[in-house]
Amino acid sequence: MNTQHLVLSVLIRGAASGYDIKKELELNVSLYLDISPSGIYPALAALTEKGFTEFEKIEQHSRPAKKEYQITEAGRQFFFKEMRRIKLRHSVRSEVLYALSIADYLPVDRVEGILNERYAFTSALLGEMEERQKEAELQNRHGLAFVLGYGKALSEAANEFIEDEREKLLKALTRSSR
Repeated sequence: MNTQHLVLSVLIRGAASGYDIKKELELNVSLYLDISPSGIYPALAALTEKGFTEFEKIEQHSRPAKKEYQITEAGRQFFFKEMRRIKLRHSVRSEVLYALSIADYLPVDRVEGILNERYAFTSALLGEMEERQKEAELQNRHGLAFVLGYGKALSEAANEFIEDEREKLLKALTRSSR
């Protein structure tokens, strides 16, 4: 998926300003995709040029007018066609996992720090996903609620694995570093 697809995925639910699109992508999409907020406005310009979006300028009191974008019928058709066509990738690329794969060559305290940092990060992420999942359910955003639940399950499993296996790894590394 590219930035244009992501922008259309927000607009398919209703009109939004560029700022609102950016906020939605940062809040909900950045949990599971790397997004580039700087690409949103060029994507909107390209989509508008292609006739897939249109905008209305809305005057604001003591602020510059904002553009509120909406998807056109051509944009809707393009989006659905693209969602059927593109091959969706699922990948796990992690510097943390790479560092742990070479744990035998790292100081034990560094490996312990990596495990602690990962556990803390994942724990914080779990709390965030829990809140967002509740909000998604209240907004009848069933797909988003499912994805957040899926993310929670993966994160819970990752933390459980760290809890169960960390001492075994650290002991093995301590023995081999003597």
